[in-house]
Formats: sequence, C-alpha cells, structure tokens
Amino acid sequence: MCISTSYSKGDYSDRFNPDIVVKGEFIAFTLALDQIGIGSAEALSTIQSGMQDITNGTYEAATNIEDISIAVLTLAETSSNVIE
Repeated sequence: MCISTSYSKGDYSDRFNPDIVVKGEFIAFTLALDQIGIGSAEALSTIQSGMQDITNGTYEAATNIEDISIAVLTLAETSSNVIE
C-alpha cells in the first residue's frame, strides 16, 4: 500500500520493500509495481528534458529576433542617412 500511496503523490522513486515476503502471483505484482515506478520516472525525466530543450530554443529564437531587429534598425538609419 505504501508504494501505491507514493505513486499517487507523484513520487516514483519508491520501490516495493524487499523485506516483505511474497509468494505466487504477488511476486510478479511487486515486480510490476517497481517497473511502473521506473518507467514513470523515466518518462517524466524525458518530458522534463524536452521542456528544457524547448525553453532553450525559445530563448535562442528571441535572441535571434532581437539581433535581426537591431540589424533592421541600423539598415533603416543608414538608408535614411543616404537619402538625406
């Protein structure tokens, strides 16, 4: 029950206590619970990494847009000076 409570709270680091003796189908059940925790933790880690990549890409795009804006402003000023 403790492992189910941990998973329901988003803590996928908890594992089935190996000191608890289980037999029969419960052996596979405890292994499956552990795999749920491992798989969920890996999936969340992948999502977090993807979100960080998106954040970094957005920051880089914003920086590039700022650089382009500055270049356009400089070009406009230069063009204005040539016309005068």
